[in-house]
Amino acid sequence: MKKIKKYKSSFLPLLLSLFIGSAFFACDDDTHTSEWKTSKDMQILEYLEQYPDKFSSFIELSKKVKVKDTAETTFSDLLSSYGTYTVFAPTNEAFADYCKNNGYATVNDIPEKEVRGIIEYHTLMRKTKTATWENGTLKDTTVNGDKMFVDLSGGYKAIKINNKAIVIRRDEEMSNGIVHHIDHVLDPPVSTLFGTIKNDKEQRYKIMAQAIEQTDLVDTLNKVWHYYEEWGTYKRVEFTMFIESDAVFAKNGINNFSDFKKMVLEDAQKENPAITEKQAIEQYVRYHIIEKKRFTHDMSFNYKTLNKGELIGVYEIIIYQGEEELNLHYINELVIVNQKPEQSFIYENSNQLARNGVIHEVSTIIKKPKNVEKSKIVHECEKGLVFNKNLERAKPVVKGIISCSPAIEQINYYLAYDNKFSVDGDGIGKGVRFNVFDRGQWIEFNVENILAGEYAIYVKYKSNFSYATAQLQIDGKPFGNLIEMNRLGESGVMTTLVGRKIFAKDGDHKFRFVHMIEAPAVYDCIILIPVSENKQKKK
Repeated sequence: MKKIKKYKSSFLPLLLSLFIGSAFFACDDDTHTSEWKTSKDMQILEYLEQYPDKFSSFIELSKKVKVKDTAETTFSDLLSSYGTYTVFAPTNEAFADYCKNNGYATVNDIPEKEVRGIIEYHTLMRKTKTATWENGTLKDTTVNGDKMFVDLSGGYKAIKINNKAIVIRRDEEMSNGIVHHIDHVLDPPVSTLFGTIKNDKEQRYKIMAQAIEQTDLVDTLNKVWHYYEEWGTYKRVEFTMFIESDAVFAKNGINNFSDFKKMVLEDAQKENPAITEKQAIEQYVRYHIIEKKRFTHDMSFNYKTLNKGELIGVYEIIIYQGEEELNLHYINELVIVNQKPEQSFIYENSNQLARNGVIHEVSTIIKKPKNVEKSKIVHECEKGLVFNKNLERAKPVVKGIISCSPAIEQINYYLAYDNKFSVDGDGIGKGVRFNVFDRGQWIEFNVENILAGEYAIYVKYKSNFSYATAQLQIDGKPFGNLIEMNRLGESGVMTTLVGRKIFAKDGDHKFRFVHMIEAPAVYDCIILIPVSENKQKKK
């Protein structure tokens, strides 16, 4: 559970704080003192060389690493030449600790391959100041193509990188880039997801390692690059994996792999009595993996797992205790213990970097929720009741949104600019354009008088080559698959299934689209199709 200081927003105090902060900044921040000499006419290497008692180890190692294996240019040459770089520079003390912890007498004993990994991982090929950082993934990649994780919950005086290093001095700007001083050497990812789990130094994940070996996922979790023939290029493979330690299993009576197999098979047979042990283990492991690299601060939605059609919910909530905010994550269902919510992540063992993803250790056994939303496409349609922007009832029309037979009653909630229903020449409503300037922005519609029953919920939108991505929330709770608008359909219009949902009783419901990428979106309508086995009540 992370602690975040709570601040009250007010425009005038903000101006005063900015004025006072600028007047006393040098006195308030002990990491910025007059002993440090910086100049925009100075290059990064020149700056570091002024303080050999602080950075001689980093300088020495940078001279050993060539920018390319076949080139003569070293990283020290690079940092003394024209360009736009960012260097996370560990202090000499940080390197001394690194050597001690890894069994090296001095930095000269670090193997050449390891030195390359360190220098490349601590260097970015563009300038990045702390003012542009957000909690979660640092947008820019390191020279070796990997990512860093930034934690700003302690404020700018205690910025943490990869849950390990603290930025003790930041934003030192030179003519060719930025230097941030850090108090630990960052460990570049050197192993794959499976390698990280299998070869964990403390042997914490022996049961899950055995489980993975029983599946067809070993090669998948060892793959770093994938070649796309249609593009003629390679792309980095990235996954996020949630993992239980042997200690967590032991707390739940699972003391060895035999106990694990029994638990997994019994749970799987409740849904499918004919399932085999191998299939059950495969399903269990696949449910723990989602695509893309997502750090803890990047997650608060439903995500598609590698178990086709099944979602895992990773949610972040904020709890107020006095003047402090406590934020925590939970998976699928919030558990209350002794009147306190239970944290699902073990933060100190989460955000573990691998070459092809990231690993988060969890505090409880992950199981699918009983009411998991299945993504099953329903090809049924067709008569509709149309609503305008304010979702007041308009005249019924017949729309062939999805051709099929036999037709059943379908409800289309059209989202138009005015209070009159309007149709373009292609039979598509004009839609609502939503310009997204920042992640987390949302647009919400109040959908009136949804009758009780189970529905397949679709969203219709105009793609227009937009890369917008949104998460639908119904009545404040994340629901269904992510809506990725980067696919182009006929006439630039797409209809995508979000998921199936049961509404227990008649009533109004709020549909909110929370955007995750800064890109415009054009919404046409929300489509609710009653699932065939449920008879919809007559209006």
